[in-house]
Amino acid sequence: MIEGDETLTFTNLGSFVPGDVQRVVMEDAPEEYYRNRFLATAMFNLKMVDTAGGGIRKLFLLQSA
Repeated sequence: MIEGDETLTFTNLGSFVPGDVQRVVMEDAPEEYYRNRFLATAMFNLKMVDTAGGGIRKLFLLQSA
């Protein structure tokens, strides 16, 4: 975040980790690589995510119905 006199500028240099949303929705498989494996494991153990790797497809199907 860059703070100016009367502005805030937010940037994100990251990208969608799987690269292609369509592939994730069609394959419905966990990713082979996580940017932060510790964070992914912690979120799964704390039940903040339903299944490891299934959240994107689940949200897509819920929103498309």
